[in-house]
Amino acid sequence: MYPKFTITDVNFPGSVVGSLDRLNQGEENWVGDNFVGFLYKDSTLSFGRWFKEGTKWRFTFDKNEMLNTIFVIGETIDCLDGYWGERVELVVSGKFNWKCENYKGKENWDHDHCEICWATISEIENAVHYCSEGKHPICKECYDKHVSIRDLSFLPKNV
Repeated sequence: MYPKFTITDVNFPGSVVGSLDRLNQGEENWVGDNFVGFLYKDSTLSFGRWFKEGTKWRFTFDKNEMLNTIFVIGETIDCLDGYWGERVELVVSGKFNWKCENYKGKENWDHDHCEICWATISEIENAVHYCSEGKHPICKECYDKHVSIRDLSFLPKNV
């Protein structure tokens, strides 16, 4: 469904090297030289940056991200770009403490946007929404449809 990365070398703890089946997801370019992205394995995301090395690609992990997952030579892993990977992280990471809130405007700011679907969240629209420690606003529809059940159907399809 998403671009696939097949690992040919593991350089613990900093990077993995391998080949990609494609760089795009539908019309969007998800992988490129020096692009940020995520590897998604077993409901765990690892953040890093892509580097082209001849015919291969190196994924260099950010800080200790590689320690979250065991990577094995020969396995194939899903790739997400930085934009969509951040949204998947909201759904699957488990590190967010979601609370239902009523929107209250902030100084010089009368609305926010859902970090998944970009719907307006304001005192008029989607006032009841979810936040984690006052950040990462999620509209109730996306929370119910995706976050609460760890559903990733909001990701773009490969057309």
